[in-house]
Amino acid sequence: MKHLAQGAQDGGMSDVKAFDKTLGVCEYIKDKLKKGDAVLVKASHGMNFSEVYRAIKNN
Repeated sequence: MKHLAQGAQDGGMSDVKAFDKTLGVCEYIKDKLKKGDAVLVKASHGMNFSEVYRAIKNN
């Protein structure tokens, strides 16, 4: 995951975040995500992507 984040930063994207655990993503979303924000998520079923999706949708 961190390689994807580094590639995004190298490509000019700012404010790129990478998380190793689902809980970290969900907590970050609760604190930071605002209406109108765009989110690119690269996750696997092993990281419980459905929980991340619900956190984004319910924010």
